[in-house]
Amino acid sequence: MKLEMKNISMSFPGITIFKNLNFTLSEGKITCLMGPSGCGKTTLLNLLAGTVKPDSGIIEPDTTGRIAFLFQESRLLPWMNVLANVTYLMDRHLSEKAKKQKGMELIKKVGLSGFENSHPAELSGGMKRRVSLARALGKNAALFLMDEPFSSLDDNLKDRMTILMKELFIKEKRTVLYVTHDSRIAGELADRIVYMERIDGRTIIREERPV
Repeated sequence: MKLEMKNISMSFPGITIFKNLNFTLSEGKITCLMGPSGCGKTTLLNLLAGTVKPDSGIIEPDTTGRIAFLFQESRLLPWMNVLANVTYLMDRHLSEKAKKQKGMELIKKVGLSGFENSHPAELSGGMKRRVSLARALGKNAALFLMDEPFSSLDDNLKDRMTILMKELFIKEKRTVLYVTHDSRIAGELADRIVYMERIDGRTIIREERPV
């Protein structure tokens, strides 16, 4: 899915975030978004997710209900085991048997076979991130929004998760917008890198490496 933001303007009381912003995400590509804190990266994600609306401008196509969002926290449901967490966001029209089969396949893909009956409290931080990734993959999403999902991990584990995620997203041709402050991770992961910055009281997007 190619996604376009056209002439987006967005303000909060006393501050203009975006003014006539144009931004395109290419289908099946991983775009990394970088920039200093407070420049509007999270606001951009929320606009794409539909949790906030722009003052003016349009986003095409409408992605309502077709977004998978990975946060800095794993946000697993503690009373559910790994399999139940992974299948939680799957299409409600799927049978329970189909959900279980797909869930087990995803658990295997992220390297957690044998932990399907474990609960979040029994998992390490890296394992929880893998479950979150499997859960996101299980949703039939047109767009993946990722807000520094591995920022709290040590460098070795972060590298392993980045490699795993890139392999899975490339194989499944997912469209991804990944927010990070880590230029090394962006260089390894992205098909395209864009940088946000504040100039003359508004945020602009400057392209670093095109697809």
